[in-house]
Amino acid sequence: MLLQQKQEGDVINYKSNIQEKSEIYMAELLVKDLPVCNRFEEKIMRFEYTDGCNKDFIELCHELDSFLNEIVGGEENRKEYIPYNRLDYIHDVIMAYDNDLPAGCASFKRYNAVCAEVKRVFLRKEYRGKGISKEMMKMLEERGRQKGFLYFILESGEPLVAAMALYRKTGYNVIPNYGQYRGMDKSVCMKKKL
Repeated sequence: MLLQQKQEGDVINYKSNIQEKSEIYMAELLVKDLPVCNRFEEKIMRFEYTDGCNKDFIELCHELDSFLNEIVGGEENRKEYIPYNRLDYIHDVIMAYDNDLPAGCASFKRYNAVCAEVKRVFLRKEYRGKGISKEMMKMLEERGRQKGFLYFILESGEPLVAAMALYRKTGYNVIPNYGQYRGMDKSVCMKKKL
């Protein structure tokens, strides 16, 4: 693909081939100051829509779990959440790539006829603070609208400072805890109209 005088934050969308019954959409985002061989320079991030069976998505979900375990002091301190983070019903995923290296992911699954639940949002540490997660959320929301959803809901928590800031900055508002998160005091549930 030709890159013509892009500005930071510019996104180019195009549809690629349909591969293995899964539509793959791609976009590029010019990001400045990503580390490359111990120096910083501009990089092009690639975004792809895929599904919950994607091996890179699964790998990043394992990294997300390790990150969450570290924040809360071990897996035993988040065991009640683990059943709600399974990948079984996740069919819509956005992946961010630095060349072929998976850098981040975000996904959603159907909650009801009009609402989908955002799941497994994660960006590797070296890519944070560059607008990549905001772009992933924007693309995820567009995918949700295309699928006919009117709202996104999600569950997070105050210890996840960067995630909470991202959700607030992108228009999510705190709501009473829903579904399985009712009665879980450490959960913060949020909602956004798409």
